[in-house]
This record gives sequence, C-alpha cells and structure tokens, in this order.
Amino acid sequence: MTAGPIPCAYCTKTFKDENARWSHTKMRHPGKKNPRPPRAKDDEESFADRAVQAEIDRACGIDNPDIDWLLP
Repeated sequence: MTAGPIPCAYCTKTFKDENARWSHTKMRHPGKKNPRPPRAKDDEESFADRAVQAEIDRACGIDNPDIDWLLP
C-alpha cells in the first residue's frame, strides 16, 4: 500500500488507503471511472499445494514430513 493520504479524484476528500478511496468513489461518485485497488498477494502455501507436493515427493521416493499427515 502507499503511504500518506490518498486523494479522491473527484472531490477534496483524502483517505488512508486505496480501499477506503475506492469505497468512497463507488458510493459518492457512481458512474465515474473507479479502478479497483490491487489485492494483496497471498504468499503462504496452501494445504492443497502442500498435498500435491507431498504426493509428488512420495512418488519420487523423497522424504517429506507432509506425507504422514496430509495424504491418506
């Protein structure tokens, strides 16, 4: 996220983050161009990703501690 106040493109209000600015523009200035702010990227690996990797490791004979508790 950007630091500092974020101004509304159509009035003089400022906001602390892009989501607040987006919500304001959507409600107070309908029909105006209002790009959605980018979503935060989820850097954590999901259980599904770990299960797939554990299955691959089991097939290759690689020791993976996830095999014991993620796979049947």
